[in-house]
Amino acid sequence: MRVFGGDPYWVGRFGAAYYAGLRAGSADRIALVARNFPGLGASDRNVFDEVPTVQKSLDQLRQNELQPYFAVTQRTTMTDTVVDGLQMTHIRFRGFQGNIRSSTRPVSIDPQAYQALFALPELAAWREGGGVTFSEQLGARSIRRFYDAGETTFNARRIAQEAFVAGNDVLVLGAFGLGQTWQEQASAIREVASFFANKYVDDPAFAVRVDQSVRRIIALKLRIHGGAFAADRILNPTSFEPQQTDTAAQIAAAVARDAVTLLSPGLRDLPSAIPAPPGRGDTIVFLTDDRPIRECVRCEPYPAIDKRALRDIALTLYGPAVTGQISPDDAYAFALSDLLTLNEPAPANDDATPAQSTAQRVRSAITAADWIVIGMLDMNPAIPSSQAFHRFLADQADAFRNKRVIVFAFGAPYYLDATEVSKVTAYFGVYGRSPAALTAAVRVLFGEYVPTGASPVSVDATRYLLGQRIAPDPAQLIPLISTAIVTTEVGMSEPLALQIGDKLDLTAGPIFDLNSNPVPDGTEVFFVLNYPNEGVEQPRIPATTRNGVARITLPIERQGTLNITVETDQAKRSDTIRVNAAVESVSVERIQPTALPTQQPEATPTTPVIATPTPTPTPPPAPAIVRVSVLGFAAALLVLAAATIARTAVGIQGEHAGARLRCGLIVWICGWLGYVAYALDAPGTTRMASAYGWLGGPIIAGVCALLAFGATVVVRGRMGQKETP
Repeated sequence: MRVFGGDPYWVGRFGAAYYAGLRAGSADRIALVARNFPGLGASDRNVFDEVPTVQKSLDQLRQNELQPYFAVTQRTTMTDTVVDGLQMTHIRFRGFQGNIRSSTRPVSIDPQAYQALFALPELAAWREGGGVTFSEQLGARSIRRFYDAGETTFNARRIAQEAFVAGNDVLVLGAFGLGQTWQEQASAIREVASFFANKYVDDPAFAVRVDQSVRRIIALKLRIHGGAFAADRILNPTSFEPQQTDTAAQIAAAVARDAVTLLSPGLRDLPSAIPAPPGRGDTIVFLTDDRPIRECVRCEPYPAIDKRALRDIALTLYGPAVTGQISPDDAYAFALSDLLTLNEPAPANDDATPAQSTAQRVRSAITAADWIVIGMLDMNPAIPSSQAFHRFLADQADAFRNKRVIVFAFGAPYYLDATEVSKVTAYFGVYGRSPAALTAAVRVLFGEYVPTGASPVSVDATRYLLGQRIAPDPAQLIPLISTAIVTTEVGMSEPLALQIGDKLDLTAGPIFDLNSNPVPDGTEVFFVLNYPNEGVEQPRIPATTRNGVARITLPIERQGTLNITVETDQAKRSDTIRVNAAVESVSVERIQPTALPTQQPEATPTTPVIATPTPTPTPPPAPAIVRVSVLGFAAALLVLAAATIARTAVGIQGEHAGARLRCGLIVWICGWLGYVAYALDAPGTTRMASAYGWLGGPIIAGVCALLAFGATVVVRGRMGQKETP
C-alpha cells in the first residue's frame, strides 16, 4: 500500500489495521515494513527522480508526518500492529534542527538526521527492541543525481557505505548502476559485497556496526521461522497460495462496497444525485486505464485495469442471462491509451492503419453512446494514456452532449480539477483496482449499491476538505455520563452515595465527526461548570479525546447546585450532569434534552449517503424571569420621585398647575417603562441578578425620566408661544 489517507490519525489507524491483517493472514510468517519513513506527504516531486526538499523541523514532523509511524512502532499498542522494519526514504529537510538556512542530506544517507529521528521517545524503544531499518533503492535516479548531477559516474562503494553508516541495517541495491542493464547492476552489487567483506576484516569499528545489524536481521528471521532455520519452516512460493474462501470473498466485497464514495455531484445539487441506471437499449462505452505495470524489473508487465474488465463484469451481472439491462451488442470496451489515436486523420481509402481503425471505432462508439464510463488511476505526465484522457476531457466537450459521463477513480480521487469535474455526470472514488473494487463500481453504476464511503483525503475540486470533515459534527448531542450514576439490571439509573470531598468521574462521548466516525485522538473537548444559583460560570476544563471519548475526574468541593456540560469548538450541545451538594449528602443526576422532530441537515456537495447520529434539538427557552433587586428598586423609586416632583414644581411661563401635573405623570411613566424593560432583558435571564444589576435599573429609569422631562418642557414651551398674543 502507498497512501492510507490525508490525516495523520486515520493514516495510523488504517496502517495498524492493515498490518494486523497481514500478520493474521500470513500466520505471522512475513516481515512487515512501513515504507517512506519519515513521510512523503509534504514532498512536491517524485522521490525516485529527484530528492525533494521540505522545509520542516523535527518538531513539525513529530506533530504530523511521524504520527502514523508512531502508531505502528510503539509496543504499548497491540503487538500485531507493530511493524518489524522501517524503510528510509530519499527526502531532505531544511530547518530540521531549527536552523532554516541548514538542510540535511537525504535522510536515508544522513547519520545526523537518522540519529535525531530514532532518538525520539516514540521510536527509541522500537529501535532498541530490534526494529530493523531498510534503505530505499540506492540506485534510484534521485540518489545518482545527488552524488553526480550530470549522471556521468556512479560510485557504488561510497553510496552503499554512506547508507550503511547512516544506520540502515538492510541496503536495497535496486537499479544499482548508472545503466539499466542487469549485467552492470550485478557487477556493482558484487563490487559492494567484496568491499564490505574486506572492510569488515580491516576496520574493527565497521565490523561492530555490521554485527549489530546482522543480529537484528537474524533475530527477525528467527521470529518469522519459529526460532529455527529448518527447511520445513521456510515458505515455498509454489505452495504458499492465498486461499480464496467464501468468507474472504465476502469481506473483500463488503470492504469495496463500503469504500465507494460519491465525490460529485453533491446530494443537494440534483434531485437525484446518482443518475438512474442504464436500461435496455442503452449503449455504454467503457474506457479504462490499461497502463502496463511491472512488479519487478524482470517481471512480465500486465495492464493496471484490463480494458474489458468493466464490460465483462457488467455483462455477467446485468447481461441477457441475468436482468437484461445490457446487451453485448450495445457495450464497447476501449483503453484510455486508445484515445491517443483520436488525433489520427481519417483514412483516404480502405487501407487504414491500425491506429486509424482504432480511432474510427472509438469515435463511432462514443458518438452512438448513451453512457461513457471511465475508469482512471491518475494524471501522470509520464503516462501517455492519462494525458490522452486529460485532453479528451478538455477537447471533446461536444462528445459529452446528451450523454451521461461517469468517472470512477480507482486510484487517488484528487487528480481531476473543478473544470473537469463539472463536465461529468457523476464522479466516484473507489480507491482500488482489485476485482472486488471493479465489481463494486459496476454495481454502483447499475444502482445495486448506494455509495456510502467518505474520502480519506481532501478533494479540492469538489470542495471536500478533510480537516473540516473530521471535525466534530456541530449538529450532534454529546453524551455525558458519570460513574456516580449506575444502571440497574432492569435498566433504571441509580445514583451512588457521595459526599463533599469525593471525586466524580465524567465521560463525554463518543463524539462523532461529519463523516460519522469518532473524532481523531487528541481532539480538544471542554467541560463547562456552572453554578446557576450564583450566576457564576467557572473556567472551562480542557481534555482530549481517545477513541472519540474524553474523560476527567472532578472533585466535589463545596455545597450548592452544579451543572456540568461539555462542548468542542464546533459542537456546543450535550447532556447535563447536575450535582446537588448538601452537607449531609451529594446527589447526581443526568439530564437529557427533550427530543423534538428535526429536519434532516442539508448535505454539503460532498456529503456521502451515510447514517449519521440523529441530532437532539435544544429545548425551548424558559419563560422570562424577572428578579427584582430591592436596593435597585428603591433607588429607581427615589430617582423617579425626584424627577416627577421637579417637573411638577418647575413650570413654564403661562403653564397652569394641571398641565404641570400631567407632565410630571408623563415623566414618571417613561422612567418606569425604562426600568421594567431593563429588568425583563431576555427570556430566562435578567441583568438584575448580576453583580451590578441593582445600579443599572435606577440609571435607566433616570435617563428615561430626564428625556421625558426635557421633551415635555420643549413641547409645552412651543405651545405656550403659540398661545401668547
